Amino acid sequence: MGTPIFTEGFIEAFNEDPGQFVGITYSEREALELFDEHLDECYDWVKICGMEYDPSRAWKVVDPIAYRCGFNDFVSQLEEDHRYVEGITYPPNS
Repeated sequence: MGTPIFTEGFIEAFNEDPGQFVGITYSEREALELFDEHLDECYDWVKICGMEYDPSRAWKVVDPIAYRCGFNDFVSQLEEDHRYVEGITYPPNS
C-alpha cells in the first residue's frame, strides 16, 4: 500500500525545517495591528459626515464590541494557521 496522503512528504519536510511546524507567536498588540491592516486592505474607507476614516478605526470607534468579536474570529483563523497570540491562544502541548 502507498503512503497515506497526510504523511506524504511530512517527515522529509519536518527533518529539513522543524520550525515550520511549531508556529509563530505574536503579542496582542502585533495581532491587533495585523487585524487592522487586514481590515484596511479588504474594505474601502468609511465616509461619515463628509470625513473619511480607515475601516479599522471606524469599526473600533463605532462598535467596539463587534470589532473585538471580529478580532477574536481573526485570532481563531491565525491559530488554524499555527500562528498564536500571547495570552489568548497557545500552541498544542504548551
